[in-house]
Amino acid sequence: MSEDQNSVVTLKVRVSPEFREKIVNTAKANNRSMNQEIVARLEKSFENNIPSTLVSEYMQAVEEKNDMIKKQLEISNLLVLKLAEKLPDDDPSKSRMLELINQLN
Repeated sequence: MSEDQNSVVTLKVRVSPEFREKIVNTAKANNRSMNQEIVARLEKSFENNIPSTLVSEYMQAVEEKNDMIKKQLEISNLLVLKLAEKLPDDDPSKSRMLELINQLN
């Protein structure tokens, strides 16, 4: 990649020897120089910039889904409790059902 000297700026970056080795290995695997590998990775990090509104919408959807799951769990617990009430007190299934409901609450 030949670049006009006026359009290139040199940056100095300090990294650990282990991190440098990762860059060297990845650059070799991608058939690039270390510089090309670093620049490609930095450029990609800017391409993947997700708008904050999208993140907010996603978080809201996750919260709504969590609320729905909590409601479904509450309904399931009530149904299991009603079923357990119908069983005789000496039935081992009844005590196990009640244990599970208590663990979930």
